[in-house]
Amino acid sequence: MAVEAWFTEDDLREIADGRSFDRGVGYRDAVVEIRHTPAGVWARVRGTSTYTVELSGCPDLLDGACRCPYGAEGAFCKHCVAVGLALLDGVVPEPAEPTADPAALRSWLRTLPHDDLVDLAVAMAHDYPAIHAALMTRAADGGALDVVDGAALLEPLYVDEYLDDRAARRYADAAGHVLDVLAALADSDPVRASKLYRRAVEQLSAQAAQADDSSGEIASAAAAAYAGYGRVCARAGEPAPAVLAGWLADLVLDDQWVLDVDLTDYADALGSAGVAAFQACLDARPSSRRAVTALRLRDQCRRLRQATG
Repeated sequence: MAVEAWFTEDDLREIADGRSFDRGVGYRDAVVEIRHTPAGVWARVRGTSTYTVELSGCPDLLDGACRCPYGAEGAFCKHCVAVGLALLDGVVPEPAEPTADPAALRSWLRTLPHDDLVDLAVAMAHDYPAIHAALMTRAADGGALDVVDGAALLEPLYVDEYLDDRAARRYADAAGHVLDVLAALADSDPVRASKLYRRAVEQLSAQAAQADDSSGEIASAAAAAYAGYGRVCARAGEPAPAVLAGWLADLVLDDQWVLDVDLTDYADALGSAGVAAFQACLDARPSSRRAVTALRLRDQCRRLRQATG
């Protein structure tokens, strides 16, 4: 499969520090292999040792990881720069050897002791968030709920800094993995999932207000979490409708809230009593600066009351 750059040289200069970029120019010829991956490319670069490099992203987004000491600190190192420049030059070294046959790899893996396979899977999950998310989803699907560590699962959502556009897109991608696991967990344990969903909604909505979310990806993730929480609350039968109504009102009338919400996502969880409680919360805040939002939500309450008789 042809490998083409989805970024520019200016992108490389922006993400790498000046010294790494200048040194990366001299490492262009040290790139000995580049392979296409679902996320971007995987490459090998000869240096003091031969290091593996991964470049990932989409248009207007570039991220890189390298196994060298500087790259291990999270930096976009000279090896990452070299791979990026090689792609831009259209110089894509072919693998020195044919790609391993998946059937042969599968056969070899079957020869490994069970404990070795477990250690390998755990190590890969630690190094690669997408693999971690895939394993958590599989565990939740299979009912292995003790494997899904709620605190660890939500950790990628807690970022104590303002995110620029590039960082916001990476954050939204990580949030998508979190929501995939929560959706699977909701099928197995809706009560536990509801608690985690609530925290996800709160954190995603807060982060959307602390980011350059020009792409709208964080807002989309927050909207997905918001709708997911409504569904799982109906299945879990908790929190109580009045409690849920109060939480919803506090959330959507907050000045930091950035989404246009649809109260019908919570119709089943609120029921008629919850809708009435939500209406009471709106009426108690006539001076809210979110007057337009409150007016629209009052109209939704009226429609829901009519629909439920």
